Amino acid sequence: MLYAIVENLIFLLIAALLGGIIGWLLRAPRLRKQLEEIWRRRVEEEHEGRKRNQRQLSEAREALAEAEARAEGSDKEREEAKRALQEALEQSAKAEQSAQSVEEEKAALAAELEAAREASGKAEQAAKQQSAKLSETEQRAKAAGEALEQARGRLAEAETEAKALARKLEIEAAEHQAQAEKLTSAEAELTDCRERIAALEAAAAAPAAAEPEADAEDTQVSARAAVEAIARRTAGKAPVADDNLKRIKGIGPVLERQLKAMGITSFRQIAQFSDEDIERVSAALGAFRGRILRDHWPEGARAAHRDQYGEEA
Repeated sequence: MLYAIVENLIFLLIAALLGGIIGWLLRAPRLRKQLEEIWRRRVEEEHEGRKRNQRQLSEAREALAEAEARAEGSDKEREEAKRALQEALEQSAKAEQSAQSVEEEKAALAAELEAAREASGKAEQAAKQQSAKLSETEQRAKAAGEALEQARGRLAEAETEAKALARKLEIEAAEHQAQAEKLTSAEAELTDCRERIAALEAAAAAPAAAEPEADAEDTQVSARAAVEAIARRTAGKAPVADDNLKRIKGIGPVLERQLKAMGITSFRQIAQFSDEDIERVSAALGAFRGRILRDHWPEGARAAHRDQYGEEA
């Protein structure tokens, strides 16, 4: 009898544990149907267990009655029977309490099941709302994609127009460069003409039959030697460039040939002329004395060097 009661208590504890597990599993809506089926089976098993307990309790009472009938002549046996009956009653009360606990757990489980159903309904409603929002987002994305394609088309057109404009500007720049070169050539020719005119004027001013004196020739040779020394000093150790000296105002083809013949071939050399260097080079140029200061050759050489090489001379 005690074994049966203990077995019932174990069954009730297992049922309570299963009820707790079921309550935890009910939090997942997708297991709701399975949990309802498990709960229905557990409730049926619980009813069967209670009926079985009641039958066992009745059998225990009948056995106790039989024991009392057999133990009428023995006080000791009667006392033992009373204790057994008391224990049985206590076990029965505990079983009733366990049954009450199971009923309470059943009610709590039913409440949780109802709450899970409500939560499932809310989740479905939220899913519908999210689906609507997703559809709206997809429509917006589609509209944005169309706008992007249009923008790309306009960008391609703008790039085509920009390329055409750049090509046009390149052509115009080439034309301007050609005109600038023509202008520079014309200025060089004009300077050459002026130099020739100045040379002719200087020759006409001198006596027709005058012969250059020996000391004048010596002075000219000395001046050229001094200019060559200036050329070596201003050239430095680096290789000397062969620049277009006609880019400097006041220097034409004749002066350029004279300067390069004396070793002055670069903008950097002219840019480094000191006042003494200017005097010596002017003396070596003969009929073109005064040109260096008048046309500001050092300043023009610095500007030409900066434009061509991107650095200061």
